[in-house]
Amino acid sequence: MNSTLAPSTSTSSKLAATKVRSGGRKPPQRAVKNAFESYTDNPVVVTGDFHSNWANDIRSAREESETIGTEFIGTSISSGGDGSEYTDFGGDESVVFGKYVVDENENVKYNNSRRGYTRCTITPETWLTEFRVVDYVTERGAPIRTDATFVVEAGVPGVRKP
Repeated sequence: MNSTLAPSTSTSSKLAATKVRSGGRKPPQRAVKNAFESYTDNPVVVTGDFHSNWANDIRSAREESETIGTEFIGTSISSGGDGSEYTDFGGDESVVFGKYVVDENENVKYNNSRRGYTRCTITPETWLTEFRVVDYVTERGAPIRTDATFVVEAGVPGVRKP
């Protein structure tokens, strides 16, 4: 289940979270972006089990340079072993390729392939996401830590560091 965050329909610029159930065929990315632009302001999409962490700006389907929302993707708790600093996308050089994806895509704000979870704190004014990770899962006792924190403000599309 994904969640979207959008200003409420009242005159205030407060944020409201709504759940969106997906089922059946997945719509093309452009159709999803068009729906966001037509029906919500400043959507936040949260999903997971991608075996890596991501924080991305969602770009407009109509104007590629315009940021219209935010996407947070959470890693797996323990599958895939200890993980690494960057996602390897099935390759042998995780740090090289994963870092390249972040460096070469200005809408990608964060990537990490460590194991853990994503903690979101939502208020009417802000959405705060913390990427909580452990450095290893192959033995007991790994301490949990916050690897990165990002915020989305009501009325301001896109993700930023607090």
